[in-house]
Amino acid sequence: MNHVSRWLDLECGSLLPLFFVMLAAANLAAAAVAPDHDAMPAREQALLSKPLAFAPTSLERLPLADRPCANCAPGVAVAADPAQWLSADEVGKLIAQAVAEARALGAVATIAVVDRVGNVLAVYRMAGTVRDVVLASTPAGVPLIDGGLEGIVLPAAVGGDALVAIAKAITGAYLSSQGNAFSTRTAGQIIQEHFNPGEFNQASGPLFGVQFSQLACSDFMRAFAGGAADAGPKRSPLGLAADPGGLPVYKGAVLVGGVGVIADGRYGIDQRIADVDVDSDERIALAATIGFEPPVAIRAERISVDGRSLRFTDARSQQLAAGISAASFAALGPSAGSLLAVPGYSQAVLLPGTAFGDPASGIRPAAAGSFGGRDAFVLVDALNQPRFAPVAGSDGATALTAAEVETLLDAALEIANRSRAQIR
Repeated sequence: MNHVSRWLDLECGSLLPLFFVMLAAANLAAAAVAPDHDAMPAREQALLSKPLAFAPTSLERLPLADRPCANCAPGVAVAADPAQWLSADEVGKLIAQAVAEARALGAVATIAVVDRVGNVLAVYRMAGTVRDVVLASTPAGVPLIDGGLEGIVLPAAVGGDALVAIAKAITGAYLSSQGNAFSTRTAGQIIQEHFNPGEFNQASGPLFGVQFSQLACSDFMRAFAGGAADAGPKRSPLGLAADPGGLPVYKGAVLVGGVGVIADGRYGIDQRIADVDVDSDERIALAATIGFEPPVAIRAERISVDGRSLRFTDARSQQLAAGISAASFAALGPSAGSLLAVPGYSQAVLLPGTAFGDPASGIRPAAAGSFGGRDAFVLVDALNQPRFAPVAGSDGATALTAAEVETLLDAALEIANRSRAQIR
């Protein structure tokens, strides 16, 4: 179902041609649905003024320079257009707003922020008693399923909470685009054994099984190398998440990353989508994104799949504590909590992100004239050379040539573009 996610097949043993299909499909603009202004809170009505347009990605680079922030890592090159990436100060702002809402709820939260290609820009753990995280696919109070990973505990003492927060943040970033904003709640709706969940005798969700994507065993996911944010796409410690509390992060109409929160100690899935949940993780994540929201017209609830509306979040802005937008990272102080160094994923600093489409992000537009001039993106190395360029087969005289491989990819991109435009 290429209309749902540009990352559908970024998993172990995936087919590279589908990677190009997903990247192309994800960057088509959405056809907006006329909103019902009377049904929205005032703050969400204001978001409707955000334009549904592509912001061009600058390939220019600024000289290396220290970022003007007390916790920033020095010597980071960034894209010239600040609308394309999260600055370190903006990462701190996301965290501070999340902490403010967590305090209002009396919760101890762990918060992660990533850029669009999965670089972990910060992980912050609030002071207090941090819960271990239990993996559970049944609702609270219902006995766990016998077998599998059910009931496994991820101890906070070894960073289990941080791994969950990172997985949620990456999901919010990877499942979203310029044309659609999806959350981990959206993911939970479309990965289960029936679509919609609870509708028996229905086919499985359009992304059934995609939660196993982004694992470290993939042949093209990249691991954290230490230091500044660099080329992705980066791996997720737990694959893609379906537990509410992961949201995409936008600057205007530009997707720049994701935020993930864990506070309730339970990493699971919502099997009862007909009701409205009161979920602390989701409320804290929503507070984090104040000022970084997606345009309302591309949020999941404005998108239908097979005649069914999708879910974005059960939390609402009017539920949040007053004064969230005034929160600042500098005002938190050491007593509020601390940044975490997560082995294999992050340092205990605030990092600026990369700009998607810039070669430094590891993903850039395909060269002019390739793939029929379509909206295709390719994975590149540190020298801006394609990591997986089309090559000829090696199985004899009848093997595909490199040109034939590119022709096949181009045909797939054409279908992807048409089908996404029709669906949206």
